[in-house]
Amino acid sequence: MDYQWLRANQFSFSEYLLYGIAGLLGFLSWLRDRQQRTLLWMTGFALSPLIRLALYGMRITWPVGLSNAIGPPVSSIRDISLWFLLLWLLHLDDNLSLIRFVRRFAFVSLSVSILDGLLSLLDASVGWFWIIQIADAILTGIYFITAGIPLALVALAVKQRRQLDLARRLLVIAAFLWGMIQVVQGLAPQGSRFTHWTLADKLRQPLFHIYGNAVSLPTLTGIFLLVALLYAVYRTSMDDRRRRSLLEQEMSSARELQQVLIPETFPSIPGFGVTSAYCPALEVGGDFFQIIPLDGDFTLVILGDVSGKGIKAAIAVSLIVGLVRVLVENTQSPAQLLTELNRRLCGRLQGGFATCVTLRIDPHGDCTLSSAGHPPPYLNDRELAIPGSFPLGLFPAVTYEESRIRLQLKDHLALYTDGLLEARSKTGELYGFERISDLFATLPDAARAAEAAVRFGQDDDITVVTLVRVPIGKESTGSPVDTRII
Repeated sequence: MDYQWLRANQFSFSEYLLYGIAGLLGFLSWLRDRQQRTLLWMTGFALSPLIRLALYGMRITWPVGLSNAIGPPVSSIRDISLWFLLLWLLHLDDNLSLIRFVRRFAFVSLSVSILDGLLSLLDASVGWFWIIQIADAILTGIYFITAGIPLALVALAVKQRRQLDLARRLLVIAAFLWGMIQVVQGLAPQGSRFTHWTLADKLRQPLFHIYGNAVSLPTLTGIFLLVALLYAVYRTSMDDRRRRSLLEQEMSSARELQQVLIPETFPSIPGFGVTSAYCPALEVGGDFFQIIPLDGDFTLVILGDVSGKGIKAAIAVSLIVGLVRVLVENTQSPAQLLTELNRRLCGRLQGGFATCVTLRIDPHGDCTLSSAGHPPPYLNDRELAIPGSFPLGLFPAVTYEESRIRLQLKDHLALYTDGLLEARSKTGELYGFERISDLFATLPDAARAAEAAVRFGQDDDITVVTLVRVPIGKESTGSPVDTRII
């Protein structure tokens, strides 16, 4: 008898085993790449039938009521997993309202199924019979209302005429057929004592036999849905991997571009020792600095910050650095340089802007500064009082002013971007002006200043350049820190 039972159910066991293998592979793949949420939902959808097989189809003697208590939540998890699979695979995940709607129904479905399972643990022989019957009818009705969600998602994807490839078209057909079968199977038996409907029984009747194994319409639609899901998930995973590979190539190109724009080494500046540190918040950043020798032993130092982060900011940086290199051939005035730079940037930063501070120094410590909305440099332990102005790229008619100072031997001048000022701790506290003043009062080199802010909590690109007045002939050539400081 056991042999006959096993032989008559080998097709079903193979079907459930196929689900289990798909679920296990989905889970292992998700562990390797947890950004692939479709793999996690595939795991929930595919492992649920295997659990139900263990509860109901393996002749295992479970405690009374346990299988009936666990079964409904397991079925609910399978349904919910399918909903989210359809959301992502049918390109409906850009609709935030729809996602919130599905999440609410997922909560309702899981709650109802848990309550429905708990009802099976109550003793119906001690006056609870009618209460259990009424509660069960209500909960079952609510549960089967949610069973129509796959049909609604499929209809929405078709209505919005989403661009669906072959894999997703097959998924639409499979999900529709499976959803219709589930709704009919669930609703037809309800009230059968009064209606005497036999539709559910007819659906379960075998269409044909394979070596004594009955194959019904629900079985075929279930296998069709599994195959369509596996194919769609595979295609989606491959497409995601391909897009990420292209994005990584773009980011690599942007990093190479930025390495060209941020000098790995810079020339010796007569009369000054120079250090620099550059710490982008992302793979590429929006900070920049250049040290450019000029005629007559003068040196131009320019440091700035473009609004935003990422590739867009890096492209703006490349534009600014290119313009600066062109403009210094015609002017050595920091104020005139910023005026010309601003005029050329207006309308070319796509609604963004850039702050910038520029200074021209000579070997004897004479320094001319001009700022375009940038935080003032620190001279030893005090912030320099220089005229402020609008950032670059906002108003074409802006002109900029200059300030002049004379640096004495051992004077320490520090230029920085606002990423240093806006470093944020885990509690949300900003690094702030007071900490910056205390930091620069210790006359740190650029790397130590940047490390202090990174340890506090980096939230934006951080760039620091320090210049220390030294006797002529004792200059040092610095090398910037061009990678993220950990």
